[in-house]
Amino acid sequence: LNHERGGLVVNGSRLSMRFTWIDDSSSAEQVPNATAFVLREQAADFAFGPYTSDLTQWATQQSALDGKLLLATTAATPSVYQHNNLTFGTLPPTTEYMRASIGAVAAAATECDASSSCIDQCRRSFERTGASSCVGAIRVGMIQEDALFTGSVCSSAESQAIALGL
Repeated sequence: LNHERGGLVVNGSRLSMRFTWIDDSSSAEQVPNATAFVLREQAADFAFGPYTSDLTQWATQQSALDGKLLLATTAATPSVYQHNNLTFGTLPPTTEYMRASIGAVAAAATECDASSSCIDQCRRSFERTGASSCVGAIRVGMIQEDALFTGSVCSSAESQAIALGL
């Protein structure tokens, strides 16, 4: 950035940039120390969060203690951002991850209900479920790892499915 472009231009002023890489060993125990080191000892103006929401959760707490901005590029779990107003992300919230998929299933079932081309396939489920439509016959189940990220992804799936009539 400095050599190729002469630094970064902010409000007409050219500023050089320096990046410091600190290995947190993908360890929840190491992340706060690594974050504190880069913010304090390296005098960083801001930090990039580690990989995963689980690890970023620890980095946000440390960056808040130091009053520094943290860019959480790989954290999508909403609770990561509840510690302070100095943490920003680039991913949509995990609670939105399933919305498009569940919506696509509901749309396909609605289309099936509207035509006779696939209704016979759905009828097989009517007796088992007591439903009278393809949409009503769909049952949604989630199998997930007991972790912050997957729990957050699946947390809104039930309400999204219910809202779509599944």
